[in-house]
Amino acid sequence: MSVDGKDDWGKQNTIRGKAIYDRHHWAGMSLHNAWINTSEVRDIRLK
Repeated sequence: MSVDGKDDWGKQNTIRGKAIYDRHHWAGMSLHNAWINTSEVRDIRLK
């Protein structure tokens, strides 16, 4: 395999990896925010 081919494959891999990471990170943040929101609601109800 040529060095160029290797670099190309690495670039594609990085882009795909970043897209997957971003999607998972976004989903994780949504989940985290939802958890914070329900916690805040619970705190308000307890007061």
